Order: sequence, then structure tokens, then C-alpha cells
Amino acid sequence: MTIGARVDEGIPPLVTATTAAGRLGCSVTWLGRLVQQGRLPGVKVGRQVVLPETVVAALAEQRRRGVEGWDAPETRLPALVSPSKAAPLLDFAQGNSVVALYQDGKLPGRKVGNDIVLRRDVVTALAALRRAGIERYPGA
Repeated sequence: MTIGARVDEGIPPLVTATTAAGRLGCSVTWLGRLVQQGRLPGVKVGRQVVLPETVVAALAEQRRRGVEGWDAPETRLPALVSPSKAAPLLDFAQGNSVVALYQDGKLPGRKVGNDIVLRRDVVTALAALRRAGIERYPGA
């Protein structure tokens, strides 16, 4: 984590589909298809599909025990956005300005691999605050 960055506890720990596929012995494409069909909780953020760490751990344990199938624990994810999708909401031209807010501790998010994910509701709230002259999300 970058110094000053603030973890958004509203986002559960996540792993990329690439990491999950390696742990589960399947392809990234297969996991992406299961997420798209709603059979696994996950979301596409930017160019990556991310899944809750708890789901991947539960599925890995099932596979270790020889249980077939893809029955994952019920998990709801908040609406997530990448920095590039958050940028126009915050009146920035590029996502790197959003990354800087995260790194400076002014916007909470969660690191996933080399990327950052943000809750859409937090970004929307910060956008409203910025219009009022406040540059930092409360508590950040």
C-alpha cells in the first residue's frame, strides 16, 4: 500500500481473476464467464475482473476437498469503479489524478494487484464535496 493511502473497509479484500484462476486451477476466461453469468460474485473494474478473496478461498477449499462445482458463498459487492472511470465524475481528465487522491489519503479505496478500486458511492459523494470546495472525503 502507498504511504497515506486509506483502505476502504466497505470494499472486501479482492483478488484479480488471474490470481483466482491460478489458485483454482481454471482459466481467467472461465472465471470471467461465471462472473458475467452471475454464478460467482465479482465485477469487471477497468480491464480486470475482480472477485472477493473469501469466495476464492472457499472455492479453493472445496476443490481441495474434492467437491465439484462452483457453489460460492453469497457475497454482495458494492458498485466499484476504476480510477479512469472515477476521473470524469470528479472533473479530472485522467485517472492518475484519482490515483493521486488515493495515494494522498484523500479518497479511500482498495488495492487489487497493481490496480486500485473505488466505491462508486464514495466517488460520487466526493464529487459533491469537491463542488462545495472540500477536497477530501470525510474521515480520509
